Amino acid sequence: QAGETGETALEVVRRVDDFFSSALQRHCKKTPGANTFTNATLTETNILVAGHNGINRLYLAWKLGMALKDYRRIMQENAAITLFSLDEQAEITLKILNKN
Repeated sequence: QAGETGETALEVVRRVDDFFSSALQRHCKKTPGANTFTNATLTETNILVAGHNGINRLYLAWKLGMALKDYRRIMQENAAITLFSLDEQAEITLKILNKN
């Protein structure tokens, strides 16, 4: 937990994951007859999200299956571009890390 009143690492990744899940649903085009998000097909849509280094690294660590305590092993430079995609099941593919 950050400080006396801050979020735990798990609370942070859950909050960020909720954001990306909502973004997936907003940018998801359902196929005819599909009645659930998991039966949908994603459109070719890009969104830009600006975030802070620590939160970005926590989320990437979690999505990549790393222990949250090891999030600092992911190096993310200031003002660098990180690009990833999420599929219909919200599985991540890291495409670019630290492009300047």
